[in-house]
Amino acid sequence: MIGASRFSVSLAALVLLGCAPEPKPAAKALESPPEVVATFPASAELSFGLAPGKCADAKCAAVVQLLANGKVIDSSPLDFAASDAQLNKGTADKLMGAGDPLQGEDALAAWTAGDGERAVATAVRPMKLSSERTALLVDQLAGFEHVKRRHYLYVADNKKLKRIWTGEESAGPAWSAAILVNAADGRSQEMVYLSGFQPGSTEPDAVGAKRYAWDAAQENLAERPLGGLYAIIAGDFANPEAARKAGGGTCLAEYSALPARALGIPGARIVLAVVSTQKSLAEAALNRTDNCPGKVARRVVEVNLAARQP
Repeated sequence: MIGASRFSVSLAALVLLGCAPEPKPAAKALESPPEVVATFPASAELSFGLAPGKCADAKCAAVVQLLANGKVIDSSPLDFAASDAQLNKGTADKLMGAGDPLQGEDALAAWTAGDGERAVATAVRPMKLSSERTALLVDQLAGFEHVKRRHYLYVADNKKLKRIWTGEESAGPAWSAAILVNAADGRSQEMVYLSGFQPGSTEPDAVGAKRYAWDAAQENLAERPLGGLYAIIAGDFANPEAARKAGGGTCLAEYSALPARALGIPGARIVLAVVSTQKSLAEAALNRTDNCPGKVARRVVEVNLAARQP
């Protein structure tokens, strides 16, 4: 999924500032005060904003804002604090977990504050709850040798910001991804939250998933049946060590060494796998053969993940 080698990458390399064309906004930007770096509609009258926050003891946390006619009426600081408040615009790296692991390098904007061990990258995306209402999904990445991600979902509730969900990784070599998918009604979106753990050594990796949708009656997120997920899988190995050795230095290095039974795949022991929410993404990635060894056959399968978090 996200290879263990990725946990030793400096955050400075995760967001390419000024090296790519300006990404197209995911939603029409609104007029906003100068300090706001990104805005998205929340309703017909309100909008969300991302802005630099105040610093205390050299800790500077960006803030989510709620605006009415361009005026800030509420704000909420994010959990990860950087060494500097200034938000510098760039492009989100796949490491942020702001989308499907197989979606490629989409031009999702991200803002970086601070540097070195105290740098934080933040991305924001609208999530359509209904035809009239939108939430704000925020993804953050922090850390130097062992990076950590955190994901938040905000709604506007009686002209106040309300954080209704937080995706937080466990300690150690964990990873996560918050993925927006279209709901069956065609007018709203749901979220699939993937999480994994890559202990290395003789232990197999783990991956889990949950699916969430807006519950209008409860005014909150509710867990829903997970539904179909897809994976590119490779090989049939005797143990996790053999799987990781076969994938080292190739495209398979980003795959997880998983027990086949954890994916609902019969007739195999340990497989290298990367999970996706869309069959089309898995098939497109399968056709990309750069640095992929032909000796290890790959295929796309539908998988059955337990609705749990490792």
